[in-house]
Amino acid sequence: MKLIHISKTDVGLVRPANEDSIGSIINNTGVYSNIFIVCDGMGGHVGGARASQTAIRSIEEYFKNTPDPTPNIALKESIEFANLQIYGDAELNPEFKGMGTTVTVMVESEGLLYIAHVGDSRIYINTDKKLYRLTKDHSFVQTLVDAGQLTDAEMETHPRKNELTKALGIGMEVDVEVASQPIRAKSGDKFLLCSDGLCGLINDSTINTTINAYSELEATVYELIEQAKKAGGNDNISVDLVEIIQSDFTKSKFVDQNNIPNTNTGTQEVKIPTEPTMPKMNKKLKILLSLVGLIVFALVGNFYINQPKNEKVLENNGAIKSTSTISSGDTNEVLENISDSMIYVTVESGEGYSVVSHKLTEKYEELGYKECAVCQKIWKKRSEEVIPYDNTEAYEKAKEELKKGDRLFVFIKDLEKEYSDKIKVETESLTDVNRKAEEARQAEKDKKAEEKRKAEEKRKAEEKRKAEEKREAEEKRKAEEKREAEEKRKADEKREAEQKKLVLAKIDSLLSSENDFWVRDELDWRIDHINFDESKFFDNNFEKITVENFPPNDENIETLYNYKLSDKLTVSKAKEINSRIEKIKKEVKKYQDLGYKTFEECDCEKENSETQKIEVIKIKQGEPKDDPLILYKKSE
Repeated sequence: MKLIHISKTDVGLVRPANEDSIGSIINNTGVYSNIFIVCDGMGGHVGGARASQTAIRSIEEYFKNTPDPTPNIALKESIEFANLQIYGDAELNPEFKGMGTTVTVMVESEGLLYIAHVGDSRIYINTDKKLYRLTKDHSFVQTLVDAGQLTDAEMETHPRKNELTKALGIGMEVDVEVASQPIRAKSGDKFLLCSDGLCGLINDSTINTTINAYSELEATVYELIEQAKKAGGNDNISVDLVEIIQSDFTKSKFVDQNNIPNTNTGTQEVKIPTEPTMPKMNKKLKILLSLVGLIVFALVGNFYINQPKNEKVLENNGAIKSTSTISSGDTNEVLENISDSMIYVTVESGEGYSVVSHKLTEKYEELGYKECAVCQKIWKKRSEEVIPYDNTEAYEKAKEELKKGDRLFVFIKDLEKEYSDKIKVETESLTDVNRKAEEARQAEKDKKAEEKRKAEEKRKAEEKRKAEEKREAEEKRKAEEKREAEEKRKADEKREAEQKKLVLAKIDSLLSSENDFWVRDELDWRIDHINFDESKFFDNNFEKITVENFPPNDENIETLYNYKLSDKLTVSKAKEINSRIEKIKKEVKKYQDLGYKTFEECDCEKENSETQKIEVIKIKQGEPKDDPLILYKKSE
């Protein structure tokens, strides 16, 4: 046997972490060539993941060492070993108390496949484009289905559907369900191992449609997970898809564990029908059968005339003949059907209901009809009573009391109706699934749009916040610069005032000196903007000290000059000079009062007859050649 597989596990859309685990050993050397494992952990996202991972490692470890050569025993021992590992871990670490996991295992040995499981993770087979369950869930709702209290569809929406009746790690011992018969798989068959995150959200019909829609395993696995997410994705999703690409078998053989219908209890050779077809007869055969039917009808009619009322006759030619149709409410009515309108099987010695039902099913499946347990009816030879399937209590009793000569039969019209109804239900179910999927897609689209809108609002708010922070920072920076500039200005003013104070104090000290004679220029000789050359008085006779501590461009602060008598002059000479200066001041003031001005102040163009020239006393300073100070006045 040659096979390929693709596996993938996904956290889903709701759970914070993935508690599922997947494991496999491919082309193993030893009795078991290929091993596939899927586990669904429970007990919190830490404990559940720990349990499922421990189960995978333990089972792989078992098969890598010296497993039992008998597949069923090896499967049982490997799962029991995993159970002890999980249970022991929880006992040693109380924080993981109560953790557990489901498990499904499929192994290949000498071209045959063997399976075992605990919990509600499943194994399916897809053969001839039809899907069959190979495992039956160990869950509370499955017990209700088995008891006839729930349908397969109802169990998926039951509020207690997640309650398991078996799981690994809960106790020291675990009841492992191992399939009693090996599976024969032909080329093209596909096996699906999955957690209930898949089969609990999408039904078998959708799973089958998806598997049939894709030729590549990777695309199939991806789409199965996407379908589960579109259906809500409220659990972790794990899928392992195995395809048989080469096999020695031409027909598949396995035990079908589907809930509806579920009348087969033994290994069966499954044949997947295409479209239902009726047996074909040529024209001559139809005419011959019609003549035979008329003759038989006449004989039977004659027979019934001589029989007690309401008695029934069942011929041994494989078909019930009667004079009226069967009603589930009145099983004492007379049968009325021609021989090709029904199919039946006679109970042989030692045969039970399961064997007879299986024979009947094979019989009408060969004609292209699908299995229909509810269509089956029992004819009791001794009482000549017909018991329909819907008479539950009587039917169950009749199943247990089947005797040789009793018969199990179905009407062809019931098979056709059941097939039509089932197709309708499946179509409606698929339509509903598509509708829900579309709603889920739209909801997801709306959710993403809302998330995008909120993200955009958040981005704009963040940009606005940053811009506001930048503006505030800029204002703060400017305010800080302004504050620093103001502090610097005040510090400079304070420093300059202190410097000025010190200088003035120094000048006052100099002016009060007994040995030196000082004059301050702005008080002693700068007279009403009249310019005369003070150097004639001071440059050669005084030491000029310029106080540069004051900024020359500041209009509020005057530049002070201090003059100190040089060694060339005596105090008396300095006083004489000052006296002469006072005299010049008075004389200049006199002429100013008469309207005389300097050349620039009187706006005189030149000296002419219209201008009276006045010669002022010459102030001699050294040589007689020094120019005198001259004032002017325009004539009237």
